[in-house]
Amino acid sequence: PAPPVLEERVRAAFDVVEAVGAAFDGRVLFTGYYEPSIEASLTRRPGYDVPISKRPSDFIEIPIAEWGGQYEGQRKLIGRLEGSRVRPYWSREEIGFGPLEGKKLEIAWARDAVDLFFVEIQGSGTLLLPDGKKKRIGYNGSNSRPYRSIGSLLIEEGEIPAATMSMQSLRTWLAANPEEKARVLEHNESYVFFRFLESGPVGALHRPVTPQRSIATDLTLFPPAALAFLHTDYPTATLDTAGQPVVTWSPLDRFVLNQDTGGAIKGAGRADVFWGQGPDATLAAGMMKQSGRLYFLVPKSPVAAP
Repeated sequence: PAPPVLEERVRAAFDVVEAVGAAFDGRVLFTGYYEPSIEASLTRRPGYDVPISKRPSDFIEIPIAEWGGQYEGQRKLIGRLEGSRVRPYWSREEIGFGPLEGKKLEIAWARDAVDLFFVEIQGSGTLLLPDGKKKRIGYNGSNSRPYRSIGSLLIEEGEIPAATMSMQSLRTWLAANPEEKARVLEHNESYVFFRFLESGPVGALHRPVTPQRSIATDLTLFPPAALAFLHTDYPTATLDTAGQPVVTWSPLDRFVLNQDTGGAIKGAGRADVFWGQGPDATLAAGMMKQSGRLYFLVPKSPVAAP
């Protein structure tokens, strides 16, 4: 329908509620995520030695909310079973020392640790196998350690200016400083386990997410599966007369579904837009850190018959 007709129908069927934002001023920081493609092998071979692991058998999930009382407001704890005791699960650095080796958890082997690190952040990805075939992988749990941004670390250390921080600038810095790679990656204690997917990425609601129409929010604050409307900006790349890429920003105003969440998506002032696959998705996901507005559409209660 025409915009005025659509607006009339929306206002008739829904109450529109705006997200308060981190500072209670309505401003929401929008970032993006995507489905990366990385080189990998289903068996370990020369050049492919970074393990992509499934969830371990000693992985314990404790639904704290079911205990009630003093645990009200907490959702769950993740740990590992050590004898009869539950311990915090290994951090990324500790996993690097080998406690998972020999447990046959590897479902595939990546060529590059940085590539796999960014798949962990995105939550899903496509494996490009040596024989030309492809396999999709998706989130299968994490060690529940806190997500710590390596971008923030490098800003604090003065390595990358905050104004130019992006996924692309992070990759460039890591490639130029291989001796620092392990230290920087281990700053993020969170570690993600994977499983094979038959189709595209699946969100926190165990349903496929849709490029440019699915968002991730803090699901402890915002209603899962709710219809929303966002207002922000997104980047596109064009070539100038010299053939060099130029990034321009355009308005992004559209209806979306709240279908996902993420370790870095916390509070009322954060939202993540899913962009799908390909160069345009990589650009948008890597560069988006735009202020905007987020509105949720709440169905109006039906009027009771007399």
